[in-house]
Amino acid sequence: METVKLYDEHPYDTTFHATIQDIQYDKNTTLILDQTLFFPEEGGQCADSGTIDGYEVIDVQISKGIIKHILKGHVELEIGNEIQGEIDWNLRFSNMQNHSGEHIFSGIVHREYGYDNVGFHLGKDVVSVDFNGPIDEVSLRRIEKEVNQVIYENRVIRAYYPSEEELASLNYRSKKEVDSPLRIVEIENCDVCACCAPHVRRSGEVGLFKVVHMMNYKGGVRIFILCGQRALDYVLELDDNMNAIYHMLSANNSSVVKYVKQLIDTNNALKQEVFNLNKKEVQRLVEEANENHRYFFIEDLDKNLQREMVNSLVQRLEGYVGVFVGSDQMGYRFILASRNNDTTKLFDVLKSHGAKGGGNALMVQGYMKTSQDTIEELLKSQQ
Repeated sequence: METVKLYDEHPYDTTFHATIQDIQYDKNTTLILDQTLFFPEEGGQCADSGTIDGYEVIDVQISKGIIKHILKGHVELEIGNEIQGEIDWNLRFSNMQNHSGEHIFSGIVHREYGYDNVGFHLGKDVVSVDFNGPIDEVSLRRIEKEVNQVIYENRVIRAYYPSEEELASLNYRSKKEVDSPLRIVEIENCDVCACCAPHVRRSGEVGLFKVVHMMNYKGGVRIFILCGQRALDYVLELDDNMNAIYHMLSANNSSVVKYVKQLIDTNNALKQEVFNLNKKEVQRLVEEANENHRYFFIEDLDKNLQREMVNSLVQRLEGYVGVFVGSDQMGYRFILASRNNDTTKLFDVLKSHGAKGGGNALMVQGYMKTSQDTIEELLKSQQ
């Protein structure tokens, strides 16, 4: 017998009573009830959390209409007993805000672009939506404003099971074919979509809609969004971070971009200056290299300069040469090379002391967390 979904008709209720139909034990306790307010993990949305008779519900799953409540640990209960359940209202309402906001968003994208929502994930922290077509950043910002306008207008959101006749006349979005009776969520003059999850009653309860990030994904886009309290928390954190930056730069909202650009330009100029100085130092070290000074240990060096230095040493000296960049505390990034010896043989010696990497007879490169003294002893043993 399928579990009665109390959350369909009573999404704002937080407590309920039910009768235990079955109990299963493994490392945790699984309860099947005759009815429940707990929404299971379904349709891309995470499950409700809460308690049953005071015991923590750590997961809720559904299969063939039967909802399973997983309680933490081994809980002594009996089939036929009546229980009291209580859902975590903060999580429930947050999920309702974010799911309803996603419907508004996806409905507008579908109306304006014809794209389908082909992927949806609503977790406790992350909310993402996948569309099967591209959206540029300018258009996304415009859509973000349109979504918030629908929220401000406080439109009616209706969740219901239409009759077969009603369903046949509806033009609705749906991510997949559904065998069981289809539940429709309709947002006034905005969207009609098949959905199994609890929603708010009016769009104004979504509070705020914020796009957080967008990335290309499988020929379309994946967009990360936040609604309601989650969106407000995100914006407040951004505001705190910006105020900290204002303070550090002695800037304000109108001047901060200019100051940051100046810092980036200065930083890039300094990096180039350091690179040029290091390049001169590399040239000096190569000129000083000889048969007894063919391995160099340098605390910090650009990877390109490290390779350039090794190439120059190979041209200057017979036998093995190498450059090790790092410290005993951090380990060493190394490049070894030779134009007349098999470098892999020398690498095998280093591997005996934990070196990782690869290459060929002419050059190998890798990393090892060993002291400079130990590495030098290993290298001397192969001269």
